[in-house]
Amino acid sequence: MSDLARLIIAALEWDAALGFAPAEGEVERALALGVGGFVLLGGDADAVAALTARLRAAARHPLLIMAAPHAGATAPGARDALAVSAAARQGAREARGVGANWVMAPVDAVDAVQREGVLACIGRFPGEGGAAPAPRGAPSTVTATRDELERELAPYLDAIDAGVASIMTAHVAYPALDASGAPSTASHAIVHGVLRQAYGFEGLIVTAPLVEGSGWEPRGEGHMAARAVAAGCDLLFHPNDPAAVLHGLEVAAGRTVPRAQLDASLARRDHWARWAEG
Repeated sequence: MSDLARLIIAALEWDAALGFAPAEGEVERALALGVGGFVLLGGDADAVAALTARLRAAARHPLLIMAAPHAGATAPGARDALAVSAAARQGAREARGVGANWVMAPVDAVDAVQREGVLACIGRFPGEGGAAPAPRGAPSTVTATRDELERELAPYLDAIDAGVASIMTAHVAYPALDASGAPSTASHAIVHGVLRQAYGFEGLIVTAPLVEGSGWEPRGEGHMAARAVAAGCDLLFHPNDPAAVLHGLEVAAGRTVPRAQLDASLARRDHWARWAEG
């Protein structure tokens, strides 16, 4: 078992008729691989609670477990900050109640979520507003100027100041920030240069779902993973094939990505997983 598997967040999908039974093979393979966490897509409260308990009992290390829906995403009166905060707190409590410890959260409700002992994740950095469709084999593109993007990025800075645990990238290119045309997920200029260095973010940087990345990396998820960690991402989120992602990480380690950088990502993951376990 490779320790780099802890950087992978595997997905388990609920079937309306069969529950999590069709995902049984994926559960066993992911646990054998030693992944660092799971995202549960759907499921009623009892089924999710039973599965999260089983995953924790079988894992060899603390897990990050995300469950839908997003905390605060369905808040009535969502333009009201108090309503968003209250809904986010409630969503975090509900997540905790079924054994999840990580949720997608509104950028203005980070503190509300994390006060409940649940990690908040905000996305998708640096924003997807105005993304233009792209030709096959290329990412969508936001053509805003750097000054325009700086205004859009203000909420992310507020969330970082509030201590947000994790930020998700976007499979979108931003020529004003990286002229290479690489999407945020695979852009060293954006992930490392902007998020880590310019903004001083020290938490977890999570890729957008790798299952959505074929538009910018047709060679497959192993190549996506290698490019994402080279850019500075920590966690490889929701791949279709975790084993292929692990292979990509192992190929990159010590070659295109310094082993010390991967060790730092592992340390961040382990820190926040322990924090989430209380």
